[in-house]
Amino acid sequence: MISSLTTMSLIVLHSRSLFSDKKIPVLIGVIMSLLWFHLYDHTIEDTTLLIGSPGLFIILAAIMYFSGKIRWYLPEPA
Repeated sequence: MISSLTTMSLIVLHSRSLFSDKKIPVLIGVIMSLLWFHLYDHTIEDTTLLIGSPGLFIILAAIMYFSGKIRWYLPEPA
């Protein structure tokens, strides 16, 4: 639990330096928190693969959807 929290904190803090909009690092943190919660929640159940795969697919789809709207190489408007 401690290693996942420190890793998420490191990624969120690093993403704050990359994006001018401060909502994006918060969104990254929320999505990663949901991912870690989802993984930890299903590690003790027998149906981990059955329940975990669709959940991870939905999280991946959300990441792809929101990151697809980011214009990485365009200059910011003045």
